[in-house]
Amino acid sequence: MLTQVQFDRLEPLLEATVYRIVQEAVTNVKRHSRSDRSEIRLTQVGDRLEIVIEDWGVGFGPSRRE
Repeated sequence: MLTQVQFDRLEPLLEATVYRIVQEAVTNVKRHSRSDRSEIRLTQVGDRLEIVIEDWGVGFGPSRRE
């Protein structure tokens, strides 16, 4: 995980929310992408937190549903 932020901790509710978002995204990578590699980036943009989760898996088109 790469981090580029200027804070040590967030408010507890926000911290828990960020954790759950990342947890769900990583679970989806493991379950659906068939990738053995993923990257999580947390970046502070002004007063916002940007979360990017990237994998090198199979992907899908917008019309595909599972």
